[in-house]
Amino acid sequence: MKTQIFIIFFLLLTLQIAAQSFKQEQKKYPRVRTAYAEKETEIKNLLLQNGLNIENLRVYIRAFKLEKKLELWAKNTQDTTYKLLQKYDICRTSGRLGPKRKQGDLQIPEGFYHISRFNPYSNFYLSLGINYPNASDWNCNKKMDKRLSRVHI
Repeated sequence: MKTQIFIIFFLLLTLQIAAQSFKQEQKKYPRVRTAYAEKETEIKNLLLQNGLNIENLRVYIRAFKLEKKLELWAKNTQDTTYKLLQKYDICRTSGRLGPKRKQGDLQIPEGFYHISRFNPYSNFYLSLGINYPNASDWNCNKKMDKRLSRVHI
């Protein structure tokens, strides 16, 4: 029992350190620091209005290709349900309905991904890098091009 509690505590601590080191690493870039300076207060206020704590937060971004809509959902770690915070129109897309399978097909990935990086050199303010391809993508296409790992939203 003590071993299980220690393992759970260690995993939670590791996740917290990883989140902090991601933020610190990204804040080395001037555009990321500018984004924090310009938007952090607005974001904190939005979270506060919805009873959410920025230090204890899980975020879920849901996008609909056909409808060109993006939804921002969030919850405190201990909560069981997410709250819809904002809806956005997607102004530009590429490809057609269907999954991304190869480099240059202009398709948008379909699946569950996490944000793995900010792109401080983006032409689109700060794009978000996702962990594409994920295990499911590799499983569907064993011959997938290794260069597909630089997808941003």
